[in-house]
Amino acid sequence: MPNIIYPAGTFTNAKWFSILRDQSEKYLGCIIGSNLFVWNLLTGVVQDVTRVGSSASYLTGTSPNDYHVFSVNDFTFITNRKITVTAQATPGAWTRDKAFVTLNTVVYNSPYTLTINGTAYTYTTPATGVLSVATLMGSLKTLVDGIGAGWSGTVIGAGLYIVGPSEFSISVSAGVTGDALTVMQQTVPNTSGLPLQCTHDYTVKVSNTGVSEDDYYVKFVADDGTSGTGIWQETVSPLVSPGLDASTMPHELVRLAGGTFEFREVSYEPRLVGDINTNPNPSFVGKSLQSMFFYKNRLGILTQDNVIMSQAGDYFNFFGQSALTSVDSDPIDISTSSTKPGVLRSAVPVPQGLVLFSSGEQFIMTSTDDSFGPKSVGIRTLSRYEYDVNVDLADLGTSTAFVTKSPSYSRVFEVETVGSNDSPYIQDLTEAIPELIPSSISLAAGSAQSSMLALASPTSRSVWVFSFYSNGRERLQRAWSRWDLSGTVQYLTIENDVMWVVTLQQSSYVLQKLNIVQSAATSAIQSSNGAKVDPSLDMWKANATTSVDGVNTRVYLPFLPDTSLTLCLVTGTGANAGVVYKPTVFGVDGTGNYAVVSNKNLTASNVIIGYTFNYDVELPKFFYRREDKVDFTAYTVVSRIKFNFGLSGDIQFQVQAGGRDEWDDTGGVKIMNQYLLDDIPMVESGIYCLPIHQRNTNFNIRIQSDSPFPVSLSNITWEGNYNPRSYTRA
Repeated sequence: MPNIIYPAGTFTNAKWFSILRDQSEKYLGCIIGSNLFVWNLLTGVVQDVTRVGSSASYLTGTSPNDYHVFSVNDFTFITNRKITVTAQATPGAWTRDKAFVTLNTVVYNSPYTLTINGTAYTYTTPATGVLSVATLMGSLKTLVDGIGAGWSGTVIGAGLYIVGPSEFSISVSAGVTGDALTVMQQTVPNTSGLPLQCTHDYTVKVSNTGVSEDDYYVKFVADDGTSGTGIWQETVSPLVSPGLDASTMPHELVRLAGGTFEFREVSYEPRLVGDINTNPNPSFVGKSLQSMFFYKNRLGILTQDNVIMSQAGDYFNFFGQSALTSVDSDPIDISTSSTKPGVLRSAVPVPQGLVLFSSGEQFIMTSTDDSFGPKSVGIRTLSRYEYDVNVDLADLGTSTAFVTKSPSYSRVFEVETVGSNDSPYIQDLTEAIPELIPSSISLAAGSAQSSMLALASPTSRSVWVFSFYSNGRERLQRAWSRWDLSGTVQYLTIENDVMWVVTLQQSSYVLQKLNIVQSAATSAIQSSNGAKVDPSLDMWKANATTSVDGVNTRVYLPFLPDTSLTLCLVTGTGANAGVVYKPTVFGVDGTGNYAVVSNKNLTASNVIIGYTFNYDVELPKFFYRREDKVDFTAYTVVSRIKFNFGLSGDIQFQVQAGGRDEWDDTGGVKIMNQYLLDDIPMVESGIYCLPIHQRNTNFNIRIQSDSPFPVSLSNITWEGNYNPRSYTRA
């Protein structure tokens, strides 16, 4: 059943996508300008989409190629290829307005000096009597508090936390050897300089050897959340960006309860440890993103020649867990290191690894062990085929199809990986029709279940379909066909033996559902012997609305009329079951557009309405074949050809003699004495014998039908005279 979506012109250069959640929930999405629309695929009803935060300014693309859409369960990630990813702004200066002084030893009759901004503040311990830590640190606190406005000291165990009104310098000296006191502000040489007690969230850098690569930062986490005992925990530098700017990263379209949607920023994890050297930004910062994928429990991103993958199991975290060490679950950031320039555009998970596609080269990303971590992964070149990055890859189950183009036509290749270190199997699916697929192709969809690949262009009504049958790795049958739809194809996808298509026709966008496989449970036509089929009509709808106008019947169209197509009506029930009408008189009233069937009352006939399409198959030449060898040079005369049909309606044949442009009609298949009165004109099976009596290279045959009933050609056999001319074929 077609569903009219919106008037023509509304979605020019739109990005269409589908969200195929499960059997009961399927959605169609569209990005046009800064607007985002979602429809229910099963009903055609528009869904509510709420915009949150920066989502309104993220959709700035002007072409469908500006976006990549990727769905995982209830989440659909939208990547704008025109936006450069940025990091959040770095914080202000890390001011040296704090210090922590630690008491290491208590010495009698000894000066304890704090030198702050060049001024010495000294407390001398008594020579005798009781001298406690609290007394000593309290005396130092009094000195600090007396410096002036904004100065304060807080005793924490055997330490003194000093806060000044602005940056200050400090040094300490105490005891016989001068190390009875130690002080830290922003840096300690190693962990031995960290006090056992401190104030909560006090942050310092552990410099270790003085080389920046082994620096790391720690903060104090007090047990009570204020001060005292606690632990030192690795943290992020106060001078580094806290993380990614989510407004420039891919956004998520989330399905909420009730079928509504929310478009919003993703909550990407911040940088929690290290600095720009020890925990750098992902390599996609400062670049535009190409696409997203999911592999090995990681969310992946492609940008230029880099593959970036999140922490394992933490899909929105692209920063390391520690600046001290690397673990297998850390993010992966690796380059293809190819000598051939190219931007990575697509990624396909396969059993051997992750296949990566750029415009002129294919790669495979593998791991030396099962951990699949930053230390074990590598990328090697798989093949060097041209790939049109503006046409999506098509998944064919165990292989992937991709499109490459010349100025005049398109070619389709199929790649199948066979081992992480072996060359892939790559075959040209268009080898037999090298110049038949136009170069305007920009849409591709594949289905392993339906054994089908479909290609289309938004400027054409044609869908080019590659059908195949495989037994294991052996491709036993393959065929190309062309489907001409009722409008130009704006989008298509295949799922569960159903092709969903958005077409632009007349003055509206139309959503169509095309059943690839007949389903008896949902078929609209049933003969008296129980045979069930769908009508062979475009945009068909059963139980069309009808009304009587005098002696005529008005059949209302569920779509806008298109005079360039042939409208067809079929009665499914009643005394006139199976009767076909092709009305030419149309009108419009308060109910809508209608077609007129003269002198008939069809209000009780379950009228099925749609547009006819032509079934047209031109057969190849006939040659004699023995085992796996075909004899192309023998003198072969075809006497007759027998066509075995399954459940079918009317079928026409045309024959073209060699050297002539005209096609001669030979009549159709109408098996007499087989139809019941007032029943659907179909037979379950039949054989039609077509006399030829011509040399095999001297004629062409076409099978045609514009009947609203199906055509099911089971097999073809031929009889004739084969003369090898006494040659022995090797």
